[in-house]
Amino acid sequence: MSEQGSRSERIGEIINRAFTWIQQPANQLWVQQASTDFFPVGRELAPWAQQWLMTLFPTWLLYDYRGADGKTGLERYEAEFGGEIPKGDRKLLQRVKGERFRLCTLDAVVPGQGVTLRDLTTREDLEVRDRTAGERLQPGTLCFVRIRRIGNRREIDALAVVPASLRGQLQQRIADLVAARQAEAPEFTEEELFRTAAPKLFNLALEVVQEFAPPSEVQSMPSSEKEIMKRAVADHFARWMDAPLEGLGNRSPRQAAEDPELREELRVLLKELEDRTKDDPDLDLDVDDLRRELGLLE
Repeated sequence: MSEQGSRSERIGEIINRAFTWIQQPANQLWVQQASTDFFPVGRELAPWAQQWLMTLFPTWLLYDYRGADGKTGLERYEAEFGGEIPKGDRKLLQRVKGERFRLCTLDAVVPGQGVTLRDLTTREDLEVRDRTAGERLQPGTLCFVRIRRIGNRREIDALAVVPASLRGQLQQRIADLVAARQAEAPEFTEEELFRTAAPKLFNLALEVVQEFAPPSEVQSMPSSEKEIMKRAVADHFARWMDAPLEGLGNRSPRQAAEDPELREELRVLLKELEDRTKDDPDLDLDVDDLRRELGLLE
């Protein structure tokens, strides 16, 4: 494995642990407030819109949302566990946690290697490593995307597609929003809007889709997002296998599977996870695959 690949895996493990920790009961009120600030209140969303927002919420929660304590999810995690993160990994985390959402078009696809994205705010061209992008995205695709940089390589961290036909309307709405902010703060920029008010932008996009998108384009969105969600779930649980869990005495599922005293607790945890998949149709996960990899499939 290359040094870049190793760095990517390490930062992925840290982010996964932070997200697992932020969902624990001790942080419940903080996450609830974040949800209230992110998701539209008193407005019923179509299933595709709910799924679209759910693909964006986790990284916004970790990188962008600041609660009453003024800290993001990653900063809260660092404050709690920073001493346990190796110095080199802390440096990696400092580099990636400042990334923001962007509105981009996909300019080119190199099959099996990656894509070139154009940031519509900065006009910057971004070469991004993503081996499967050519299978899911086509040149001209319009998307909200968060990109993290590992060394000299960029990776997609979160992605949600918007119908390409809405580019003009969406950019005009964003420009109007920036102009309204500049009436109070002349130095305010569109880049700052993306850094501080992502939920406003996402809800603006949903409004534009509902107002202008042909029904055929709206109906095409769920399949794209479903594939992205499926991949995100697979990536999450691949890292979950090696992430320390409080319910397992801060051992990872893989470590617990080798410990006779923890195997039964691991079985219970997997059963709870299996029950959750039955209640959540968007969680595309076969828990037996996890049991098989852990040597617990009977």
